[in-house]
Amino acid sequence: MFITKRSKWFSMLVLAAVLMSTLAMQPGVAMASTQAPVITPGGGTFTSAQNVTINNIPDGDQAYYTIDGSNPTSSTTAVLYSDAFTVSESKTVKAAVLDSMSGWSRIASAAFVIRDEDTVQAPGIYPNGGTFTSARNVTLNNISAGDQAYYTTDGSNPTSSATATLYAGPFTVSESETVKAATNDPAVGWSTVTTAVFVIKVQNTVLTPIIYPHGGTFSTAQNVTISNISTGDSAYYTTDGSNPASSATAILYAGPFTVSESETVKAAAHDATAGWSSVASVAFTINASSLVEAPVIDPNGGTFSSARSVTIGNIPDDDYAYYTTDGSNPTTSSTAVIYDGAFTVDQSEKVMAANHDAVNGWSTVVSANFVVGEDQTGSTSDDLAQLKEEFADAVNNNQMAQAMRILQEIKQLKKHNTSEDHLNKLKEQLISAVDSNNWNKAQAFLKQIIKLEGSDWAYSQLGKIYQQEGNDNVNVFSNGDQLDFDVQPIIVNGRTLIPIRKIANAFGLSDNDIQWDPKGIVTIKNGSNKISIGENAQQIYLDGVAYPIDVPAQVHNGRMMIPLKAVGQLFHKKVQWYPNGNIVAIS
Repeated sequence: MFITKRSKWFSMLVLAAVLMSTLAMQPGVAMASTQAPVITPGGGTFTSAQNVTINNIPDGDQAYYTIDGSNPTSSTTAVLYSDAFTVSESKTVKAAVLDSMSGWSRIASAAFVIRDEDTVQAPGIYPNGGTFTSARNVTLNNISAGDQAYYTTDGSNPTSSATATLYAGPFTVSESETVKAATNDPAVGWSTVTTAVFVIKVQNTVLTPIIYPHGGTFSTAQNVTISNISTGDSAYYTTDGSNPASSATAILYAGPFTVSESETVKAAAHDATAGWSSVASVAFTINASSLVEAPVIDPNGGTFSSARSVTIGNIPDDDYAYYTTDGSNPTTSSTAVIYDGAFTVDQSEKVMAANHDAVNGWSTVVSANFVVGEDQTGSTSDDLAQLKEEFADAVNNNQMAQAMRILQEIKQLKKHNTSEDHLNKLKEQLISAVDSNNWNKAQAFLKQIIKLEGSDWAYSQLGKIYQQEGNDNVNVFSNGDQLDFDVQPIIVNGRTLIPIRKIANAFGLSDNDIQWDPKGIVTIKNGSNKISIGENAQQIYLDGVAYPIDVPAQVHNGRMMIPLKAVGQLFHKKVQWYPNGNIVAIS
């Protein structure tokens, strides 16, 4: 039997029709793609609940939906759509159509954010913190369309921190740190801050605690804290230099404690499963002023009818005694004089004195009150005599405002005369010291002159003495006072770097204004200003504004060092460099 070409093609068409009919009856095999449903409204941010409808459902088909973000084609929470439903809180609606012949359609999705008017919803952090044995990928969610989320990993507030990062996708937390996040709406502002604490520790290892301050030399007792302790772990410490993991003197850390004498603090953390961490150790040197003997003033004050010669004794070898005759503290006063022999008290005044030791600092201050005949202060000045007469006339005429003005002029003139006389005396003493080659005294007199007038001449002369004596340190002065450093300034690539903590202290900031976190970021609160400095960073932030630096900030012997240029930028100070003697003057 022969089959024609025409009948052959007809047979193939019949076979194809039978095959397609058979496939249509097989479960999960669709003849054609079913159209996806339409969710109305199509998501967005709203200030009230929304009625939601699902459309584009062919006759004879059924639509299913979820409001928890799960897949309606497989979720146990899927609901058969029959009529409009209400979304009253932030939800993601997903829907799909089921055709008995073609199966499931593609899934339609709409995200709804419901929030109070003028309120920005805080972002979610996932996972929301915890203790992990490896790095974690972290995502932020619940971010409304048009809004932006920012986050930090150093525990600072992302709404104001210079370290805040714009969220653009999942990021990795690979070490123990605190993540904080907040959302910003350009029209409304910031949301509240969401926080998640992550502790990352390798299995069977325990984080080493951090002791703060990081040791050093101090003139007063120090409050010490121990941080970087994982949740569930305990920290133990000793102050006798013994190992806290095995010492009978180890103390369970429960909060800040005081180090009031020179000693070594050691700390270790203990995990019930993993055991002990490595030991952190810092040395504290406390140089109290009581270590230096106080001088003796002779005579020790009194009432006298004429001028008296006064001596200061009990000055240890290699120490210096400083004194004042205006009642100011000789350890801080710009009018303090180095004692080099008997001096005369020819008017009523208060003499105060203290010894200074290069290693142990200042002694306690002693004082003596002298009453000498009638006060002759300024009696040799014609201007002062004239002012006194004008003051008396104003009082007699009951012109009290005028009298007070003249009295202020008298005080200023006295102060000026006293300063000029004091400066001239210091210069005379300096010349005498140089003539006798007594360079130690010459240095001391120059430092006193610098405190009084801060002249370029005085700094240059002091620098020459430093060079002559082979002093190659960087010598830093702040408002005329030379600063002592436990970690000396260094020069890197021709730039001078100095410890930021000591400089901040010199400007009146306390250690409570300075924070150092485990990531190596130093944060300084200077009044209403906030300074952030990161180790090896090429910029420093002042109130969120970046200031580039040509030499990166770096940690040297446990101290954060920054370029001198940055000191002027951050603290609005004038910084002057004197090459002779490597002198830095900050004012």
